[in-house]
Amino acid sequence: MARAKVILVVEDDPDLRTFYRQVLMIRGYTVIAVEDGIDALRCIETDPPDLVILDIELPRLGGRDVQQELAAHSATRHIPIMVVSGTDTATLDPAAFDCILRKPVTAEGLVASVDECLRQAGRRWLRDYTRTLDHRADRRTAASCPFCGDRAVARETRFKAGIASQTWKCSACDSAWPERRKAS
Repeated sequence: MARAKVILVVEDDPDLRTFYRQVLMIRGYTVIAVEDGIDALRCIETDPPDLVILDIELPRLGGRDVQQELAAHSATRHIPIMVVSGTDTATLDPAAFDCILRKPVTAEGLVASVDECLRQAGRRWLRDYTRTLDHRADRRTAASCPFCGDRAVARETRFKAGIASQTWKCSACDSAWPERRKAS
């Protein structure tokens, strides 16, 4: 059985937060709801969701600040963000948010937007992953162990939450180190 997608709802209005939570849980999503940006970042740090539904006007830390913080870190920049706002959405940068939904929100509109946003994010992740595989031959490889100098090194790639992390291992001295370079 496939794991239910986890949706993080960041909304300061308790009635809307409850509405979003109930509608999405009925649809089969696992929903975590918080009321401000600081709580959202703490939640994302411990357990990254599959999608963030984000209000722009939040207490303590606003929605734009949350988006900028997520985009600034490689571990969280892949998380799709759907902004829901009652203010003018013309001032929002469409490149910063995966989906934009205007209040008032209906149950059908919310579910349709969440489903579409997750579909778009999945297609984007698959396209980026395929591009990474196509360029694998072009990637730089370690020539020797930085600790013992031996050339018996191998690269191991692990995938977690759509993020590939690579570690080099030396079979001669049993050293391991993460790959440190700019993304290509």
